Amino acid sequence: MPAMEELLLNLEKESYMMRNCTLTIVTELLINVYKKEDLSDEAKEQRDEYLSVLLDHMHDVHTFVRTKVLQLFQRLVLEKAIPVAFTLKLLERSIGRLMDKSSNVVKYTVQLLKIMIEANPYAAKLGVQELRTKVEEAKEKLKEMESHKTEDPVYLSLVEEWTSVHYPALASLLPSLFEEDKENNSVEHNSSQGQGSSSNTYDLYIRDIQIKTLIYLILDKENNSV
Repeated sequence: MPAMEELLLNLEKESYMMRNCTLTIVTELLINVYKKEDLSDEAKEQRDEYLSVLLDHMHDVHTFVRTKVLQLFQRLVLEKAIPVAFTLKLLERSIGRLMDKSSNVVKYTVQLLKIMIEANPYAAKLGVQELRTKVEEAKEKLKEMESHKTEDPVYLSLVEEWTSVHYPALASLLPSLFEEDKENNSVEHNSSQGQGSSSNTYDLYIRDIQIKTLIYLILDKENNSV
C-alpha cells in the first residue's frame, strides 16, 4: 500500500496524537486485512512489519503513546490477529513494561498480560461437560476391556497359576495355621493375665485378620468354581 508508506512517516513527528492515530490505523489494517490465514508470503511479511512497528512504539518516549500501544495490542489479542510466532516476542516486551515509570503503562501492561494468558493458544480448553464426556467414554472402554479379559492369554495364565499353585498352597497351610493360632492364643491369654500387656492383643488382632483373609480367598475360589 503506497499510502501507508507516507502515513508511517507520521510516526516520526513530534505530536504524540499523530503517532497514536497512525498506530490505530495500523491496528485496523492488521485486524481487517492481515488477519486471514491464507495470506501470501508477501502479505505475511508486511503483517510482521506492521506488528514490529507497534512493538517498537511500546518504548515510545511519550507515556500516552506507550499506553495506546498496549491498548491496541489488547485488541489484537482479543481479535486473534497476532500470529503464534509473534506471541513470545510480545510477551517478553510486555513484561519489560511492568517496570515503566508510568502507573498507567503498568496498569495496561497487566491487563494485556492477563488477556494473553486467557487467550493462550497453547492452553487446553476443556469444559466441564467435555471432561464428563471423556470420563464416560473411558468407562465404556473399560467395560469393553473387562468383557474380553477372559480371552486375554495373560489373564488366563494368572488364573491357571492361582488354581495350580497358590490355591493348593493356601489350602494346605490353613489347618496348621488354625492349630498354631489355637496354641498361641492359649499361651498369650495366660501371659496377658500375668503381665497385662496390650501388645499381645494387637498380635492376636493381626493374626485374626490374616486367617480371615485366607478363609475369604479360599471360599471365594470355591464359590467361583461352582
